[in-house]
Amino acid sequence: MKRIVVFILLILSVICLTGYSAYMFISFDKIDDAEVKANNVTEKKEIMQEKDESNNSEEKTREIKSDNNDTTKKETTKVITTTSASIKTTISEKTTSVTTTVKTAQKQEEKTTDISDDAKKNILYRDKIYNTYGIKIIFKDEESNTSNTVVKQYNDKIIYSVLSKIETGLKKYPSNFFNSLKSKYKGLSIYLVTSISGNYSGLTNNNSNGVVITIATGSSENSSALFENTLHHELMHYMDCYLASIINVKDSMLDMNPDGFVYGSLDEAYVNFYVSSESVYFLSKYAKTNYLEDRATLFEDMMTRPFKKDYYNEGMPINKKAKLISQQIETYIGGNSSSYWRRFI
Repeated sequence: MKRIVVFILLILSVICLTGYSAYMFISFDKIDDAEVKANNVTEKKEIMQEKDESNNSEEKTREIKSDNNDTTKKETTKVITTTSASIKTTISEKTTSVTTTVKTAQKQEEKTTDISDDAKKNILYRDKIYNTYGIKIIFKDEESNTSNTVVKQYNDKIIYSVLSKIETGLKKYPSNFFNSLKSKYKGLSIYLVTSISGNYSGLTNNNSNGVVITIATGSSENSSALFENTLHHELMHYMDCYLASIINVKDSMLDMNPDGFVYGSLDEAYVNFYVSSESVYFLSKYAKTNYLEDRATLFEDMMTRPFKKDYYNEGMPINKKAKLISQQIETYIGGNSSSYWRRFI
């Protein structure tokens, strides 16, 4: 019986031992598998981390590249935009310049085209006078270089009529007379206006760059009937501007007047129409204003009077003054004994 029990116990012991070993083996396998799996998981995590890091690095690289590309694109876009703007500005400036030039040319063409036939005739006429006599004619809104208060003349028919009178008057002077005076002294301009403040018919201004004669033409063609008288009167002032710069014109005239006479007294004494011819020293009261007006008043009469008056007879005071003026003009400017101003002396 004891043997049976021992045997059973042995069998049980073997069974127990075998089961424990199997359990151990199984446990160890499970541990190994767990470790392997754990290791595999760890390795996978590491690999994934590396991939993630790699991907992150690539993404960062791409981001950097992207940023660089964006910056480059922005800079390129900026340069292109700036260049484009510069080109547009240049093109715009050139276009504006061309447009301005074209508009200016168009305006000039329009200005030339728009003027009337009468205005064109006046321009051609005054150019002819300038080319012949060296005298510039000014009218309308052209620069006059004078401070006189005037009403400008815009009537082309009146201007043409006056230009004709100017040419008629200038033809009475010796050839090249005014060109010679211009070369010796200063150039002359004649400014045509409707009227001059103060009711003057003409004024002469001696400026630093030339002499300007302003003449009132009146408001109608007929109102300029005495225009030529005024023209020669003012032309004498022009000549005296030069003569007074080289000789003593004033004293030469004082010697021709009555003893004790003083310019400035505008009474009737010694004036034509009020006294006999042998007592006439002045052709008008206005001529007694000063020696320059005395000379200019006499010279206009010498150039425009259609017939001889007694006061031009030999030995008369007016005859002596006329000869003095003629001699001074011929000696210092031009002309001779056959000049127009010597008709009556």
